[in-house]
Amino acid sequence: MLIRWPDVHGGGFVTGNPSIDDRFCFDFANDNKILVVSLDYPKAPAHPFPAPSEALVDAVKAVLADQSLPFDRKKVAIGGFSAGANLAIAVSQDQSMQGKLRGLISFYGPLDFSITNAEKLARRPADSGPDPLEMNAPAFEWAYVKADQDLTDPLLSVALASKEKLPPKLYIIGCELDMLCRESEMMAGQLAREGTGEMIPSDVIWERNGVKWEKILGEEHGKMIFKILL
Repeated sequence: MLIRWPDVHGGGFVTGNPSIDDRFCFDFANDNKILVVSLDYPKAPAHPFPAPSEALVDAVKAVLADQSLPFDRKKVAIGGFSAGANLAIAVSQDQSMQGKLRGLISFYGPLDFSITNAEKLARRPADSGPDPLEMNAPAFEWAYVKADQDLTDPLLSVALASKEKLPPKLYIIGCELDMLCRESEMMAGQLAREGTGEMIPSDVIWERNGVKWEKILGEEHGKMIFKILL
């Protein structure tokens, strides 16, 4: 039976639909002989946090329960791009998902809303040039996050999630020139410290205690998907 992979598209929580990942999902499914299900969710500002992740939990449960789909329910992973990465991690923390998801891949997600955008921009390499998210990030946050929201809620700032609530295999990917890269790297490092596994030090790629980190050098936010497809 096939492994199943639910894909969650990006779009700053406010735009986009599953079709934007069609090329990736098609190639990923065929190259790896797996079943990929690309999921949609309600968008902010009409549906702010936590509505999108709650809707996705229901969608994942519905697909898991669909006996017409040919996949091994012991080999299910979830992943997403950008805002979709945040939502995939939020979904995996839900009580109903515990023990049902075996892997998770986060592609360049906004993972920690407790860090200001100014701090995120300051963490980029000095020669990075303009960041394509700099102008849009405040609008995305305004739409998705209510003014009185606790920014340290791990369902929002998923970088603060407890490892015990996440799938046992985690693959976190960031783009070197992206203002969101450092928070992904910090999440990976924090989770990887839980355990006794050895790690060969590397800024670019490493694996330890079920956590794999990879930094795509020279890439901006959103550009890595095009590199994967080429």
